[in-house]
Amino acid sequence: MKKGTFIFLILTFSLISFSIFGCEYNSIYIFEPEEETVAPEVILNSKYIISVNDDESLVIVQEILKKYYNEPVYVLENIPSIIVDQLSKDARDELNALSFSVYIEANETVFSIPVIDSLFEETSVDSEYYPINILRVGADKAHAVGADGNGTIILIIDSGFEPLHQDLKDRSQGGHYDILEGDEIPNPSHIHGSHVAGIALGSINGVGIIGVAPESRLISIKCFNSSGGATVAAVVWALDVAASKKDIDVISMSWGASKNFYAIQLLIGKLYDQRVILVAASGNGSNRGIIYPAKYAEVIAVGSVIFQNDNPDQEKRADYSSYGPELELMAPGTGVVSSTRFRDEYGMLTGTSMSVPNVAGVFAVVKQYARDNGLPTSQEYLRDLVRRNADDIGVLGWDEETGYGVVNVFNVVLEINSLVGN
Repeated sequence: MKKGTFIFLILTFSLISFSIFGCEYNSIYIFEPEEETVAPEVILNSKYIISVNDDESLVIVQEILKKYYNEPVYVLENIPSIIVDQLSKDARDELNALSFSVYIEANETVFSIPVIDSLFEETSVDSEYYPINILRVGADKAHAVGADGNGTIILIIDSGFEPLHQDLKDRSQGGHYDILEGDEIPNPSHIHGSHVAGIALGSINGVGIIGVAPESRLISIKCFNSSGGATVAAVVWALDVAASKKDIDVISMSWGASKNFYAIQLLIGKLYDQRVILVAASGNGSNRGIIYPAKYAEVIAVGSVIFQNDNPDQEKRADYSSYGPELELMAPGTGVVSSTRFRDEYGMLTGTSMSVPNVAGVFAVVKQYARDNGLPTSQEYLRDLVRRNADDIGVLGWDEETGYGVVNVFNVVLEINSLVGN
């Protein structure tokens, strides 16, 4: 069976969960069953994701499943994990008796997009302008000196995007994928994805709004439905597709869950090993408790700031923004205007969802400008550069409520110019 092949099984439903850490995967398969195309919903609504730590262990697991007619409906390309729709008690008992760890995780609908829908407000945009959040992170000044994300790719895992929107249609890199439909046309299931995309990379084209990285290119992977939810299988599949892409610079993840899933952490580790900059929402829990995947060390956890462009001394963490020891950066997330429906509609949304693409766009710009000036572009180097140039708010230095402060891309540009003697 080839990597990523769908195998037909009967659709059923159930729940259970586990979590832990992971490692890299190179594909080895032993099954060669008759292959048939399976509708995406069979995979997305299957019962379990089963993961192990290495190829050899996965072969043993698959042998056991085959014995009990519990063959997988989907085999992940980039990690030692499979999605199954049946798991008999005998098969489970035999898996649990193995000498190595086997992680059986429920395919629950636990992932959501941290946006406050009740605060949505349609907004008219009469002529092109920089929204206040873009001004706050210093992107307008960065653009004026050629720091605009040119030559970088931002991959957004979300609810798709509006491909004909005037601020997004010229930003498409191609290579999109719709997990829900199993095709390469990620038409939006919710305005969230288009809104996030506009913040990150809305075009400079004489109309609408300008994003943080207006010359960056967009790849969209859609896995969230019209209610803003996603199953574990949908998110795992989306991350696996992302890990198969080439030349991705930044991944923007304006979503999360309170639980840790082993298969997802395996994929986050894989993407980090591929030198991708990973950015995710801290959550809208109003409490001390960063959600996953932002909680992982490989991911930049972003919170939301109530900002005062003319009075930064008054800035503070938004009440809804989750915080904790993993928090790294802050960005505007309240009342953010961006692209929504059709060709030319805009709206105002609130949440840490809106903060994330501000930071994702900043990293695309910083990577481009560092590269163009002959500086390192590793995740570690760029994260340190962005952290030390953030505008500190609240307690002096890093703190759990505001991280290193509000991201400021123009501060980074100035330091790069100083480092190279511009």
